[in-house]
Amino acid sequence: MDSVTAPASSRVDRVRNALTLREWFSLSGMAMFVMMLHVMGWGVMLVIVAPKHLQVSATQVFGVGLGLTAYTLGMRTRSTPTTSPRSTTPHASS
Repeated sequence: MDSVTAPASSRVDRVRNALTLREWFSLSGMAMFVMMLHVMGWGVMLVIVAPKHLQVSATQVFGVGLGLTAYTLGMRTRSTPTTSPRSTTPHASS
């Protein structure tokens, strides 16, 4: 007797089948919105803020370098997991 076995699915097939079509549209919409926010933010930085040579202090200019530093530190902070989901702030007891 011949037994027919399904071929092992590839990782791409498993990822593709993990979500419904509606979920894929939702996920792609969220990703496009985040990308749009990044493009708009960098556009404002490069087109409006940087050409004005705004001063942060007497010697520092707010420019692309400072914007890039803030951007990368913000990304690192958001991707760093917290040590505990609970707050360590003490609460006043009743």
